[in-house]
Amino acid sequence: MLTVSSWGGPAIKVITYKPANWTPDSPVIFALHGVNRNLAYTLQTWTPLADRLGFLLVVPSFDNRRFPGTFSYAQGGVTNGRLPRWSSYNAILPIFAEVSRHYGVKRTGFRIYGHSAGAQFLHRFLYFHPDAPVERAVISMAGWYTLPDEDVRWPYGLGGTAIGQNTLKILTQHEIVIQVGALDVVRDEQLRRTPQAELQGRTRYSRGQNYFETMGAVARRADLKLNWRLEALGDAGHDSHLGALESAEWLAADPAN
Repeated sequence: MLTVSSWGGPAIKVITYKPANWTPDSPVIFALHGVNRNLAYTLQTWTPLADRLGFLLVVPSFDNRRFPGTFSYAQGGVTNGRLPRWSSYNAILPIFAEVSRHYGVKRTGFRIYGHSAGAQFLHRFLYFHPDAPVERAVISMAGWYTLPDEDVRWPYGLGGTAIGQNTLKILTQHEIVIQVGALDVVRDEQLRRTPQAELQGRTRYSRGQNYFETMGAVARRADLKLNWRLEALGDAGHDSHLGALESAEWLAADPAN
């Protein structure tokens, strides 16, 4: 376990796992936990995948004491459109720098997976850090999204932030998968039901499709090809384990694959 304190927020515990077949040239993959902050479950899912595919696993702990509630974790503590120094989004690059130093990583970039609240974290992190060295990303089964719409106020859109069209153009060129479960249609107690969220769709499945289509419209207006894809898992509900199993091989592969 590493402790990362060389940034503008509280010290963060980071669990890493280096399989025997990893080399300094091999990929580094972040796995972001969900709202329950269940690190043991995340490790139980991802450690065997690291053994099989040979990547260095990085699991940051955004614990509820230092990053209370979804506001401080998944929404990054953004207030009035501004990112505070202690925002959870600002921790990822210092964590990668410390992991790289500790293990002698030779790669300059990393891959990243976030499920549910972790997916909410991930797509918003990318808005604020579009130039981060993210080689590939999987945004898996978020409950709701911040849409790339400057006319809709944050956190449901980009209104009130400094995020503009140049940032969105950069993001359209990232290698990103929006992952949804075809059976993720249960309106459980954790699904946000505000009027703004309901405009995105009634289920996680439909909201993920809507987000993908909205980003596709951004690319078309800019005369760009969207370098994203939508992945619908036909036999998956709100299942982080199955989402990881379906994502790991692509995340760990060479970009040409």
